Amino acid sequence: MTLSGVAAQQYKQMTFLKRQELENSDNFLQSFHSRYPGVTSKLFAHAKIYTGFSSYDLLSEHISDEYAPLTVLDLGCGDGFLLEQLCKRKQKKHHLIGVDMSEAELHAAKKRLASQDVTLLCEKAHNLSLCDSSVDFVLSHLSFMLMNPIVDVIKELRRVLKLGGVFTAVVPGDYLFKL
Repeated sequence: MTLSGVAAQQYKQMTFLKRQELENSDNFLQSFHSRYPGVTSKLFAHAKIYTGFSSYDLLSEHISDEYAPLTVLDLGCGDGFLLEQLCKRKQKKHHLIGVDMSEAELHAAKKRLASQDVTLLCEKAHNLSLCDSSVDFVLSHLSFMLMNPIVDVIKELRRVLKLGGVFTAVVPGDYLFKL
């Protein structure tokens, strides 16, 4: 076998292993969230960060009524806590969309948001069913860093965001929370 043949064989093996690794992480997340739907909002909804607000509060403050109507996507929406916060603020005419790959989390979100006009989609972030340039804001609370492959997710966000659209995410870090 030639050197290029060996390299091609190794690349195929690495690609297979990476695909299995991604499937394993997706399976872990699916299993975890089916056993503990709503765990993220239960842990972080009332946890105050250095500003005295929760990390959910900081995300929801990015959305203003000044520019209504807006299309807002909550990527990795979980049980819909952030979407509920946005609904409670009575922001006029905003189209709210929640995306999560966990059916159990979306079931909890449907219960939480039963009386609200919110679109909930069960899909992965790297393959959204949304139209090109259709979203003004993408918010993601403690889920962006779990999405794989991340480069595909970023490309997808670029595709669905309108020109001038904004992506804001909360990711873990010790600097956020008071001790």
